[in-house]
Amino acid sequence: MRKKFCEYVKKYPILFCFFVCLCMFGISGLFAWDDNPIMGWDKLTGDVCITLLCIFFLWCLGLFKEAGFTGAGFAKGLLLGIPFYVIGICAAFIANIGTDFSTLTLRPVSFLLLFTLNMFLVGMNEEVMMRALVLNVLGMKYGETETGRKKAVLLSALIFGLIHLPNMFFMS
Repeated sequence: MRKKFCEYVKKYPILFCFFVCLCMFGISGLFAWDDNPIMGWDKLTGDVCITLLCIFFLWCLGLFKEAGFTGAGFAKGLLLGIPFYVIGICAAFIANIGTDFSTLTLRPVSFLLLFTLNMFLVGMNEEVMMRALVLNVLGMKYGETETGRKKAVLLSALIFGLIHLPNMFFMS
């Protein structure tokens, strides 16, 4: 079964990438319990499920090493990602309250922890899905030549942009 799955993915990588995106939308839809598009236990649960599904696909395809899920590579990636998580949290903070700090109200620590965990998992989810899975699948198809790598990067960037199009319609 695993061999058949790998053959299918190698033969139809773009179709598989869109299938992964549809799975992501489906899982996200299952866990939409409130109106907040960026935070809450529902978003956290959905992101964990999406990440686990992508890790499962990586395992099925034998792409753990290529995806950086080795001891040193994974830890290094998390460490290098910390500044980007901080920037993302600050950007979301400013987007939610603006720059008028006189309107700032203190939130409970549990809210801040949940918000931080949500921001971390959104980033991790996107990295595992787009860089680890989609980019490696496209790399398998288009090869290790410079042209093949460029094509894989451009297609994964296009897919990444397309999955964010619904944000224009469903987020304020």
